[in-house]
Amino acid sequence: MNYRLIFRTQGVILMLEGLFMSAAAGTAMIYGDGALRSLLISTGVTFITGILLWLFIKPKEKTARSREGLIITAIAWLFLSLFGALPFIFDHTFPSVVDALFETISGFTTTGASVATAIESMPHGIQLWRCITHWIGGMGILALAIALLPTLSGGLNFLLKAESPGPEFSKIQPKTSESAKMLYVIYIVLTLAEGIALLIAGMTPFDAITHALSTAGTGGFSNYSSSIAHFGSATIDIIITVFMMLFGVNFALYYAFLLGNVKALFRSEELRWYLGFFAVGAFGIAAMISGVYGGFFKALRYMEVLQM
Repeated sequence: MNYRLIFRTQGVILMLEGLFMSAAAGTAMIYGDGALRSLLISTGVTFITGILLWLFIKPKEKTARSREGLIITAIAWLFLSLFGALPFIFDHTFPSVVDALFETISGFTTTGASVATAIESMPHGIQLWRCITHWIGGMGILALAIALLPTLSGGLNFLLKAESPGPEFSKIQPKTSESAKMLYVIYIVLTLAEGIALLIAGMTPFDAITHALSTAGTGGFSNYSSSIAHFGSATIDIIITVFMMLFGVNFALYYAFLLGNVKALFRSEELRWYLGFFAVGAFGIAAMISGVYGGFFKALRYMEVLQM
């Protein structure tokens, strides 16, 4: 077992997490609402730990195999969660460390369960970090590590299959690292597109960013206790619903579409079943609760709001 490679890879993952955390620290600096110190300390601890692991652990063999890949995955999610909870812990966002870990793990796994009760009172930097955990979890930071470290691609090919959106992964480039890069490009472009759409629909820049990040991860964190019901906008409801659906599609199909292979969309049995279940579930539930909301279309709208 190549333990040195396993822990050196954790260094890369922690450095990436630290970079994402620094975005939340920058937001705290802009808004000046109290979380800057906590986020700077968290960023520093996370990034420096990653640098130390990267600099001082030198593996003799730099190519990961499947057994190393399994250990890398298990430890990576443990490290991500422990270090990712630091902003919540240092800022005393939650009454206990257990609650902070719960919220962090829920974010990274895109589960969306939350122990937060007064979300609006949280500092902007903490709110953003909470939603960033969804965005990281949606594609998986391990996929980003593969993109940046091609030597890992041999042992972590099956991890990219597990991390990437859609139940079936197929390489879109000959090299796994190139596939990971393309998946992230598509992920980022879709996130930006949703953010712009939400801005046009009337959200503030901060609200648009946080909700785009959460929608990308298909988890549902919001910076409001009432979620998107806070906005009372059918347009916003529709935008988030559509993008939530788009982020659940196998990204390899998007790449095929960009290359002009439109037929791949119509030939995909996976996509047909996905859209079919989505339509039957949404319209079926809306029909059952239409009496509560006074009409089918109103029930359809509020059913989607409640899912966010």
